[in-house]
Amino acid sequence: MEPLSPNLAALLGHAEAYEDIILRLSRSLLEPGDIAIDGGAGRGRNSFAMAAAVGAEGRVLACEPIAWLAERLGIEAERRSLPQLAVRAVALAAAPGEAGFHWVRNADAYSGLQPRSYPVEPDTALTPVTCTTIDALLAGETRRWRFAKLDLQGGKLPALRGAAAAIAAHRPVLVLQNARAAAAAAYGYDAASFFGFFAGLGYRVLDLFGRSFGRADWDRTDIPWYAIAVPADSSAEVALRSVLGRILAEAAHRATDPGIAELEPWLAQRACQRRPGYSPAPLPRDLEAGRCSADASAGGDRARRRLGPRQLPRPAAWRPAPHHRERPALPLCRAR
Repeated sequence: MEPLSPNLAALLGHAEAYEDIILRLSRSLLEPGDIAIDGGAGRGRNSFAMAAAVGAEGRVLACEPIAWLAERLGIEAERRSLPQLAVRAVALAAAPGEAGFHWVRNADAYSGLQPRSYPVEPDTALTPVTCTTIDALLAGETRRWRFAKLDLQGGKLPALRGAAAAIAAHRPVLVLQNARAAAAAAYGYDAASFFGFFAGLGYRVLDLFGRSFGRADWDRTDIPWYAIAVPADSSAEVALRSVLGRILAEAAHRATDPGIAELEPWLAQRACQRRPGYSPAPLPRDLEAGRCSADASAGGDRARRRLGPRQLPRPAAWRPAPHHRERPALPLCRAR
């Protein structure tokens, strides 16, 4: 495995950076009309991003076996008017059926079909859950399954075995939570089974930073706890590598620049302004009145013009973002 640059080495162990990289990957790779799968959807951070990327003509299957999280996710999808986001209160597995699910009530994210070691003293409950396979979820589907994020607390290989036919047919990019030896011990497989599964499908396995991940790296501790599986020497691999470098550079920048969090909303709004059909959102009446002044025209008519945002009164607690020049607050985007 290639050594890490200092910037990427600084991201090791940063859960928020990992999640941000995965979210940006899904946005970059998915296209309108695609299918995406969010296994272990939780509160829907990735599900909502995927739903925006695939659009109304696409489909996102958000699978969450914890009942209250699945219910909450479904309610939020309805509130946001996202009919393309289908929430399934199921566990992904190698075969359909019923099983006991080890729900860690004081740490939902560590719940799974098998018990494991936990970073906290667990408050667990064994609850019944319906299991299904990705092959069953995608049976008869003609749209392309292009991307999946599987955060199944060690259960990824059984879930992938239940997706073998769909993987062979659609050749998606797979992002996997990868606890390696700990997951293998809990779910009854080993490194040879893990790498043999992907080799049999013609897939290449990378770590989240895009480095080749092989059997010799199985026991390493200096790698992210997510892996990427991609069809080897395919257009999907070309697309992945074309965007991953930029996404990693941006993640490293955000981790090392204390002011980037203040800057990013401004950049996003500037990008939104360049979109065709952009129209700024209307201002509240009190601000609208304060941003207008009268100018005399050559004919004596009075024309109203908007003053720049720098001329608006600022809150008393306002301070410039550190290490950055003052930047204007731009109007929000509104789709026509």
